[in-house]
Amino acid sequence: MKDNDKKGLKSFDDFLMPYLTDDEKILNKESDIAKDALLFGGKDFNEGLNKEVNENIDDSKPDDISDSYEENKGHFLNDNKDYSAEEEDSISDYDENEENYYKSDIEGIDRGENNDNQNGLNTSKQNNNQNKSMDVGGGKYDMLPNMVMLLILSVIVALVFLKGWDVFHGFESLLFFIVWASILSYVSIIIHEGGHFIFGKLSGYEFASFRIGNMMFVKNNGKMTYKRYHIPGTGGQCLMIPPDVKDDKYDFPNFLYSLGGVIMNFIFGGICLISYIMLPYVIFLSEGLIMGVGLSLYFGLLNGIPRKIGGIANDGANALYLDEDINSKKAFYSQLKINGLLTKGIRLKDMDESLFDVDERADYLNPLVSAMVTLKCNYLVDKKEFDKAKELILYSLDNLTDMLSVHKSELRCELLFLELMGECDKYEIDRLMNDDLKRYIETTKNNYVSRRRQLYAYELLYNEDEYKAKEQIDAFKRISSSYPYETELEGEIELLHAAHDKAVERGIVKEDK
Repeated sequence: MKDNDKKGLKSFDDFLMPYLTDDEKILNKESDIAKDALLFGGKDFNEGLNKEVNENIDDSKPDDISDSYEENKGHFLNDNKDYSAEEEDSISDYDENEENYYKSDIEGIDRGENNDNQNGLNTSKQNNNQNKSMDVGGGKYDMLPNMVMLLILSVIVALVFLKGWDVFHGFESLLFFIVWASILSYVSIIIHEGGHFIFGKLSGYEFASFRIGNMMFVKNNGKMTYKRYHIPGTGGQCLMIPPDVKDDKYDFPNFLYSLGGVIMNFIFGGICLISYIMLPYVIFLSEGLIMGVGLSLYFGLLNGIPRKIGGIANDGANALYLDEDINSKKAFYSQLKINGLLTKGIRLKDMDESLFDVDERADYLNPLVSAMVTLKCNYLVDKKEFDKAKELILYSLDNLTDMLSVHKSELRCELLFLELMGECDKYEIDRLMNDDLKRYIETTKNNYVSRRRQLYAYELLYNEDEYKAKEQIDAFKRISSSYPYETELEGEIELLHAAHDKAVERGIVKEDK
């Protein structure tokens, strides 16, 4: 970067640290010095945090980043395949058809239908000794929404005929239908997510978060907080923490929690139907009861009939997986447990590593299982075990070909960061940062703080552009202000500092005085 381009630039800490030190919700320390030491991962801080976390969870896993996965018995892939160092170069041998996956990523993220899980679903393939498969509806030519819509319209017309056309008020009633449709669309989502909450509590679950649109209530460190957060492709989400499992069979209650939303939609629809039949026509109210029946059926059927929507599994699909596959149960349990621990203030790196393990022979077309690879990668990155994280990503992209494309894209984003922090090979970075990945990043950059961290490293370490890097920091700050997982922010901030330190080491920026 030219000297005259650097005039007026502030140092990394000048534009990052004031924000961090002013936000007690992110770093609640007594002094700026203590906060700075925390961010840079000082020995005293690590020892103190580990001591605190050890009261809640076992954290006795080895830290040697040179250990191979075969040597580590807790390793993600459970010794089912041989791994050689040559596979680390396998990224250059990907089939060109892999790029086609990105297209389905964008389609899945841009869809606006309501779902409760960020997980995709296609077909279920059992282990190597079985040929049984489960085909779940969905895909590019999914006709279910159209069929359900025709059914709903038929029900609405039938209910109108039940009272007689003459009792309705023509254009006025049509306007009432439209008004009620707008109102009850949100009400149906609230009822649906409320169903997950009610049946989750009845099953012994603990509350973690409740979101409608971008309005989110999350229980952080025992305190209820309000955040604004949106996940593309979902209209709402109720996340809870399952009761502890007693053995490796993962026999925990999941059926009612998974289908609680569908059950409540049908209950509400039944109440509206009975009320409409029992009551005489009442202007405006009767139109609302009809729409209540129609929308309850719509949400209930679309979420209850097993299917995928752009790689996202609905409630019925998850319930079907959990009923048939032990790996699905473990993945479902682990993801809810990990999310719950985050809300309790525990970093990924301080969690029990066994939460992130899954059998390599598991079905990676199953979205619950596929998501575990990205979680394992996040765990290793949070521990600063970059070599292991890179090894896992390369191995997964090359060998776990059934993994969902959206999760592959997430792994490629993290691989980009690891390459920038490592050898920073221009050829590999250019190959990774192709047009398809750029589109994926553009779609997700305002939802995930990790994306801004990755872009910060890209602008600073590859393009060597401090101004654009600062723009990513500014965007990071905007997202962080309403980000629901405060503990996750600590790790991301540490990684931002690590990227800045790498830039200083390479002479890209001057060392802060």
